[in-house]
Amino acid sequence: MVAVFWALASMLCAALNDLLFKHFTRGHGSIGLYVVVIGFVWSVFFFIAGGAQWTLPGLDETLFWRYSLLSGLLSAAANILLIECMSRNGVGICASIYRLNLIPAALIGIFFLGESMDGLKLLGIFLAAVAVLLFLREEARLVLQKVPGASISRFTLIILIIAASLRGGMGITYKLGMEAGADVNLFLMVNGWVWGISGFGYYWFKRKQTKILRPLRTLILGIISGLLVCGIVLFLAMGLRAGDASVVLPIAQLSFIVTSLAGVIWLKESLGLNKLLGLCFATISILCMILLSSA
Repeated sequence: MVAVFWALASMLCAALNDLLFKHFTRGHGSIGLYVVVIGFVWSVFFFIAGGAQWTLPGLDETLFWRYSLLSGLLSAAANILLIECMSRNGVGICASIYRLNLIPAALIGIFFLGESMDGLKLLGIFLAAVAVLLFLREEARLVLQKVPGASISRFTLIILIIAASLRGGMGITYKLGMEAGADVNLFLMVNGWVWGISGFGYYWFKRKQTKILRPLRTLILGIISGLLVCGIVLFLAMGLRAGDASVVLPIAQLSFIVTSLAGVIWLKESLGLNKLLGLCFATISILCMILLSSA
């Protein structure tokens, strides 16, 4: 039950951050610098959370550095690709495809990490996957109807599949890092470093194509997003420490439930049959995981 609680908390932060990503992409700011700000906030937050008194593990601490650096790199690359796709294509369909990373992450947890293959768990994973596919079907319908704000190119589809795979890999490396006994705050602080370095590298790579528009907006949104990301990764790490990756990761990726409801309530977006069914399946999936954890 504790693992599910942390997964739901991570999901809520992810939903709010999705809305912020969506808002940022409409302003045409520098994605690289935006990620730099998030990485800086992330590093400082977990430096303070850890008491600002650690001594970093030595270079012989192979598992710590392997998983903290790899998870940070996978996370940064996945999110940079996601934001880049959102800035050029429909946000809804990009987010739906990206969330499909829950499928390989859950399967890896079961078949490669030796986690249990409980019937209730498999049902929950299946329903979560169906929920995402229903949302994807709804977004695809909007694309075919050429609804403003809904579009996707073949190149973007390939990039999103890569991004989703990277995000799934990040969740698995988090689980491996937690199982290896890594200090959560120290582990996540290193992740923040990697985000900052990756963001600066991406900005440098695209510096000739990027104009620094409204830097104050990038700074403010980056700080808010950075705090939300801290919530995402902290609650995800706590959930993975308390329970199976095949339970925590699918729930944490159902953030589109909150995002969609917020869009319907505040942005007056339509709630089609596919989305309504997707919300129902996602809710039942979460209930399955709660029952599994309570058993």
